[in-house]
This record gives sequence, C-alpha cells and structure tokens, in this order.
Amino acid sequence: MTATQMGRVFGISRQAFSVWRECPRNTDGTWSLPEVVAWKLRRVQEELELEADGSGADSPALERYRAARADRAELEVLEKRDALVSRVDVEARWGRVLTHIVQAFDGLGKVVAPRLARRDEKEIAGTIRDEVHRAIETARNSMLQDGDV
Repeated sequence: MTATQMGRVFGISRQAFSVWRECPRNTDGTWSLPEVVAWKLRRVQEELELEADGSGADSPALERYRAARADRAELEVLEKRDALVSRVDVEARWGRVLTHIVQAFDGLGKVVAPRLARRDEKEIAGTIRDEVHRAIETARNSMLQDGDV
C-alpha cells in the first residue's frame, strides 16, 4: 500500500503516516497492511504497559514522545481546518508563480537590446525599468488568469 492509502486506513494524513518511525516497509517502498497493523499494535501495547506499571512515567524520552505526538496531532487538526497549508502545496504554488515570472522575463533581452543602442545612461535605466514593470504586470495578469496560482 502507499502512504496515502495507509493514512486513510489509520484515519490520518499521508504526511502524518510518513513520519511514523520504525514502521516496517517493503523493499519496493510500499507498506504491508498486516505488518503495519501488527507493528502499531505492538507500539500501543508497549505504551499501555509503560503507563500501567508507571516505570516510564518520569522518563524524559517518554515525555518527549508524548509532546511530539501532541504537536503532531495539533498540526493535523490545523491542517484539516485549513489553517495550515502543506509544504508540498506551497512549493507547487511557488513553482507555478516562478514559471509565470520566468516566462514574462524570458524575451526581455531581445525586446530591450535594440531600443538601448546609442542611448545615454538615464534613458537606458528608464527603458529597463519600464520593461521590467511591463514584464511583472504581464506575469501578474497571467497568474490571475491561472486559477491554481
């Protein structure tokens, strides 16, 4: 099974499932549901035994583990409430934005070079500034038309 499928089985996100440490994995990178369920049951049983006998009550490692689980659960709740955006989504969106900007600036040299011949420094600076603003406006308009950006 994939991480997405495993997340669905356990009622968590793919990202939350992917951070499970020491979770058994197949050689091809997938997961076996029976093996993961058995592993998870062992982990839960170990936690319950620690809580029952009190031997792990003051353990710094256990406290760190509990704090990490609480943090992860809080992040999952915020993500489900759309209060957080996943890193993958942000990276994809920035990729699309940068693509629009690169496309807007791609032909700038061909447009500007002929217009700069035999011009003084002030005219060159003004022409470049105007073309950069035009390229940014073109990219902005393209991005506004692109519903995914």
